[in-house]
Amino acid sequence: MTSNLGLGLGQNKTDNFKAIEWLRAREIGLAVPMSTAASTGVSRPRTKLLSYDPGRHRARTTDSILRKLYQKLSNTSVKDTSYQRGFGSIFNLEFSPDGRVLVAACERRAMILFDPLTARPICNVKNAHTDCVNCVTFFDDRTFASGSDDNTIALWDIRNTKSKVRSFEGHTNWVKSIEFHRPTNQMVSSGFDGNVLLWDINKYVTDDNVPTYDELLNFRTLMRMRLTADGTKMLLSSASGLYVVIHDLSLEHLMNDMEGIEDFIRPVPFFQEKLEYGHIFYRKRNRVEVVNDIPDYHTSEYLCISSLIVHPQGWNMISRMSTDNDNLEYTCVHDIQDNYSTIAKCEEGKEFFECHGYHTPFKVIHSRLLYYIDEPSDGKGYIKELSVSPDGRLICSSFGYGIRLLAFNTGLSELCDIKHSNSEVSPRRAKLHEVTTMTNHRQTVLTSAFSPNQCLLVSGCLNGRVVFYNPRL
Repeated sequence: MTSNLGLGLGQNKTDNFKAIEWLRAREIGLAVPMSTAASTGVSRPRTKLLSYDPGRHRARTTDSILRKLYQKLSNTSVKDTSYQRGFGSIFNLEFSPDGRVLVAACERRAMILFDPLTARPICNVKNAHTDCVNCVTFFDDRTFASGSDDNTIALWDIRNTKSKVRSFEGHTNWVKSIEFHRPTNQMVSSGFDGNVLLWDINKYVTDDNVPTYDELLNFRTLMRMRLTADGTKMLLSSASGLYVVIHDLSLEHLMNDMEGIEDFIRPVPFFQEKLEYGHIFYRKRNRVEVVNDIPDYHTSEYLCISSLIVHPQGWNMISRMSTDNDNLEYTCVHDIQDNYSTIAKCEEGKEFFECHGYHTPFKVIHSRLLYYIDEPSDGKGYIKELSVSPDGRLICSSFGYGIRLLAFNTGLSELCDIKHSNSEVSPRRAKLHEVTTMTNHRQTVLTSAFSPNQCLLVSGCLNGRVVFYNPRL
């Protein structure tokens, strides 16, 4: 007897097996097609049935578990590294790639290394620099670099932190970003001097054994610089409300390709009509895109984009911005994937770009802003760093004396599972979904970090307190 569902039950063993696959796929929530031949009486070609994929089943099960664990996060340990202990505010937190070490960058020229599992300090590195330590970046499981307000970068080995491996001097103002470009094994840094510098950490070239560097570009209002994990894009944020995305990144040619381009990377004065979206300039390598679509706000001030991170898959950039007087703050998510489908000609700068091998500049119609949310404007004058979970489904932001976990929807879905509107008339600018808020600090939270391989979150604040969050089941 044949089933009325058109699945062919009872016809032969192959059809029976396909029907079981279809039922199993439907049971675990996969999209499955159904034949309409039985209901309409019209003979149609059989739709290919969706086979059961054990790997995908495991992934969905893992996603479900992670969602439940993230929703159960609660503080489990508090470490006080306050002024009385000589460390000051926590400016940055960074896990090693294997998740075995957590480094805290501190205001009073020091760093603290923690064991994430026990939440206990492993060692303290006092006088790591001669001024505030701003940022920490791991190159591998044991080597990391620190940037400071003393304008230098230091290279460290966690097996021996009594002395730095090397020191890098080249910036003329505070060092705020350090990235490791894995395709070339080179270090890229940026500071408040507006310079982006390239360092070969494996070479000493000068006679006095001092590391040399190449100046890749200068951007006067530069705040932050990031690289995607695959090294194909460089992201820059500014104090003038602009992002610069450099696609198809080639560090070898970037210095020449960016010559004179800053004249075309400029904010639109508030008294002029604001450009709706940015401009993208086409060439084979180091293609520059200026992104300036931001949340609507009613003030004449520029938005300073002080914090910038990249989605683990390189799909978008996540930033925190504020007005000059810190009265308004936002967390924003912008798409940074290549999009060639919606472009219109724009004649600005045509002669310059044709002379330098560019084609005519284009105006992007496709909106880059996907999500945003209003943030509290406390801790004025301090940069509040964002963090994102290893799977990219959760964002952690400073929220007064605590932290707030944000997601793209109520189901805590990954970005790839959410359909976005590509409408040119009304591009999607949705509000981020607030998952939970936890207040466990005594002063404004400045930074946070997710463990790369555990369901563990850490935050640090203005008075030096470090809080560890684990699921409480």
